Amino acid sequence: MEPLTMNNLPSHLITLHLPGNNLEEWNAAYSRVEAYLNALGIRNKLLRNQITLIAILRAIQQSQHQEGVSPTIIAAREMNAMLNEWFSKILNQPTTEVDPMLSVKGRLAMALADIPGRWQHLFLNPGPWPEEFVIAVREGLIKAGPEFQISHTAPQPLDLGPISKLTEIARLPYAKLVLGWIAFAILLYVIFRLTH
Repeated sequence: MEPLTMNNLPSHLITLHLPGNNLEEWNAAYSRVEAYLNALGIRNKLLRNQITLIAILRAIQQSQHQEGVSPTIIAAREMNAMLNEWFSKILNQPTTEVDPMLSVKGRLAMALADIPGRWQHLFLNPGPWPEEFVIAVREGLIKAGPEFQISHTAPQPLDLGPISKLTEIARLPYAKLVLGWIAFAILLYVIFRLTH
């Protein structure tokens, strides 16, 4: 097999035309997706670049239907969609019934199951996955906790404990000190009046 060069690249890679012909915006989108994967703990550069390229190619396809939307936003949506699809497959959940918090819970499950450390090669892999991996991710999703609820608490006065008692005691010597200085100033004024 002949090695790949610029002359014998597959035609779908050569004819890639970026919508809007704005290469800088697509480079920024690529950088953002790659930084996001890095933040998720995907340290393998080849894997990170492969996933980033897939997300960008999906974003290019979607950008044809979303004129005027920044490529970075489209790429971020596609990356989130890829994560949601992956988590729903691990959970055997139909993609039509995806939990809106699945992406957040899934990223937490990734951290709890240590996917970047133990199973980085399986990240966004379509499967089949080892049973141990599936169990770890599912347990991580369960540990991610119940649904988030907004709670309201009334503000309470701060109790500073024994330190507040010390400040009350400390005020008395300062009052005596201030009164002493005032008395001294009055004495100086009286002496000045008597001598002049």
